Amino acid sequence: MKYIVNSFYVRTGTKKGMLGLASPTPFAPDLEALNSELSKVCNEMDAAGYDPVHFLPLQIGSGTGTNEPWSVTRGAAVVGRRRDG
Repeated sequence: MKYIVNSFYVRTGTKKGMLGLASPTPFAPDLEALNSELSKVCNEMDAAGYDPVHFLPLQIGSGTGTNEPWSVTRGAAVVGRRRDG
């Protein structure tokens, strides 16, 4: 295959590693886990002979109140392109 796609989601409910939010919320993604999973996917692609070329953020709607984020990035789809092709 010339291209592969790997995707992942992470848990919510963190009070660590939050960016752009005024206060901790149970709907915030765990950014440490997001970074770790993204690194893992990229390293696995590299070991399989693919270069990550596109990163598509994956959002999941959450919350129903006005103070809760509706669509937060909780994962990514990573497209890898085979190096020899």
